[in-house]
Amino acid sequence: FASETPPETSGSAEEPQTADNILASAAGDGGSQQPVSGEAKKSLKKKKNVKISMEAMIRGFQKFTEEDAEEEEGVPIGSQNVSAWHNVPHPEERLRFWSDPDTELNLAKNTGISVFRMGVDWSRIMPKEPTGALKEAVNFAALERYKWIIHRVRSYGMKVMLTLFHHSLPPWAG
Repeated sequence: FASETPPETSGSAEEPQTADNILASAAGDGGSQQPVSGEAKKSLKKKKNVKISMEAMIRGFQKFTEEDAEEEEGVPIGSQNVSAWHNVPHPEERLRFWSDPDTELNLAKNTGISVFRMGVDWSRIMPKEPTGALKEAVNFAALERYKWIIHRVRSYGMKVMLTLFHHSLPPWAG
């Protein structure tokens, strides 16, 4: 068994170590990192604190239980508003970017970012499979809404990084 030595009798002439140094973080693969010395810490650049709004802290993370999964099992996938997120608990409370982008844009601007990444939900743009004319399958109102949201992002002083495909396909394409 390991024996514990009080810090006073450790025999070290160095400065006392902080809890961060003593605990040192361990990597997920079982390896560990060397503790950071006091001198090395001073030489590191100080990072800016991120401002988190009260709303972000309140909305936060929500625990997903098996009961939530059972409640949603009976809901057909095609009836969901956002096809890629049909398994998110209480989407009406959490996924409001489409209906209220200003809330998320305010949060993003207040954190100081300059580039805002947003994705395209293809089930909004092409809700029906294009079997005939392409114009019949495209939801032009959704395209106009995306255009409006992009202009809103730019009005907040941020650039837009538009993700055209991020694991989101309409149900007819899967």
